[in-house]
Amino acid sequence: MTKEEFSASPPYGTYSSFKSVVLDLGSKGLPHKIDRSTLASRSGSDQSALLNAFRWLKLIDKDGHPTKDMEDLSKSEEDYTAVFANIIRKSYPLFTDDNLDVKKGTTAQLQSAFQSYGISGSTLPKSITFFLNACKDAGIEVSAYFKAPRVTKSNNGAAKRKPKGKQKTVVTPLSSGTNTEMVDPDKYVTIPIPVFGHEDGKVILPKGLSEAEWNTAKEMIEFIIGKYEYRNTND
Repeated sequence: MTKEEFSASPPYGTYSSFKSVVLDLGSKGLPHKIDRSTLASRSGSDQSALLNAFRWLKLIDKDGHPTKDMEDLSKSEEDYTAVFANIIRKSYPLFTDDNLDVKKGTTAQLQSAFQSYGISGSTLPKSITFFLNACKDAGIEVSAYFKAPRVTKSNNGAAKRKPKGKQKTVVTPLSSGTNTEMVDPDKYVTIPIPVFGHEDGKVILPKGLSEAEWNTAKEMIEFIIGKYEYRNTND
């Protein structure tokens, strides 16, 4: 695990899944290293969310090895609450933020604090929801006015419905007339992907990403490519 991969953003996965995995690892005896293979029974997106949470909460070190906090947290459910309360307080800077009173603050102030960590979009309400559920389970008193912001809906005001049945996403090659050179270099960075025997592929990402957003983007690229099915248009 590189130094860049060790960087993390506030946990955004489901808190109940996080707790279940921690206690399950403890019941089996913590492995020498916690990586994707350790979480093989989970989906790719869950693995990314869990590893990110472990990094943010300092439950694994830069090489993926369980820390003392992970050892203490995973020992037993009886000791979990007290140990986790201390971990939460150490991991979130907002507990020492002079501009935010954790016991009397507002949702807008909480949202602003999370945005200062580089969190935005649909990840913002997920991160705040994890935080609030974690505080509740750890017995940490927080403001009654703290609420997770709503997820922004589509322009017509209705949430999109997923089609029934298992869906496959198919990636088709770009047509020869596609001009990727039109990408604004002042706004985007183009990363070449060497493909033996063919022209290089490309990954295009917006400039100005925070370190946490960059690492999240790398994990999502790996996950999405693994889920896509390639189809040659010449067939």
